[in-house]
Amino acid sequence: YTPSSLVLCAREKKFFYDHHDKIDPFDRITKAFRHPKLQLGALILELSSQVPLEKREKLLNCLPPSLHVKIALIDASPDETFKVVSSWKQEALERIAVKGCPVKLANVLETEQFKQAKYTNVACEKVRTKDIPNFYNLRNFHIQVTSLTLNQFRNLCDNLAKNPAFELCRLKATIFRRSEFAAGLGLAHDQENILQRHPIPGSTGYLEIEIKNDGLLIKR
Repeated sequence: YTPSSLVLCAREKKFFYDHHDKIDPFDRITKAFRHPKLQLGALILELSSQVPLEKREKLLNCLPPSLHVKIALIDASPDETFKVVSSWKQEALERIAVKGCPVKLANVLETEQFKQAKYTNVACEKVRTKDIPNFYNLRNFHIQVTSLTLNQFRNLCDNLAKNPAFELCRLKATIFRRSEFAAGLGLAHDQENILQRHPIPGSTGYLEIEIKNDGLLIKR
């Protein structure tokens, strides 16, 4: 959805409306979403900040309560994300990815829909390094920071190792000197893949850490 057009795709069919159409696209999309047997295999909802608040609300109101959604990607404000996710049918959601800060998305993360999903992911750009601890208790997350020190890296690994639910973290840094980072950890930096294992307390398991050119990939 953009300020001047709306596109609705259903299986192989695609419906396009623009501001010149006499038919209200919101009426059409409301009827489509409120079909009693409708089940969505995937829902991608990206609300541009360019869209006026009034139209954003009108679009969200097209979504019926107890909508059956299996896979979802939501990029909207925290309040809009909560309104959408909390209205879905419980126990139907299998995978969900949301964008934003965990603190602001706290209500979303506490919904039964989010908790019941088998796979969850939180993505956030321009994260301040002091806010990284807000992500420690998540299962999966993707974040972008300006830079990362060795001590911040160690704190990140130590805390992720304590989180029994943790699965994967992708951290990108705008300023990241791979060779200096590897040297600080006592690892050879001239190899293509720089890997390190971080032990998990009270377990024989470990976190596998891959030091990339632009940051880190950490997974259990």
